[in-house]
Amino acid sequence: MAVNHHGTRQDDSELFKRFREEKAGTAKREYLEGRIHATDEGTLTFMISANEDKELVTIEFGKSTDWIAMNPVQAVEVAQMLIRAARHVSKKPLSIVLH
Repeated sequence: MAVNHHGTRQDDSELFKRFREEKAGTAKREYLEGRIHATDEGTLTFMISANEDKELVTIEFGKSTDWIAMNPVQAVEVAQMLIRAARHVSKKPLSIVLH
């Protein structure tokens, strides 16, 4: 499963279009990095948002999802996006510790 979640302003519009198509069940299955195994349903688009009032970071998937997989670069990009959203909503200073 490939997770495509970044791009230029124009790509953002395409990503939102894909997200809406996934929610509607009309998105074409894509396997940008090949198919992992039989339960791989292809590319998944998701949104990360921050709710300042409730101090929550939300990940919204466009369709029912049992699992996601990504390469190391994508995993770091998602982690960075989550950290940015967490820092945006947190009323306390946050620090990141990697072991």
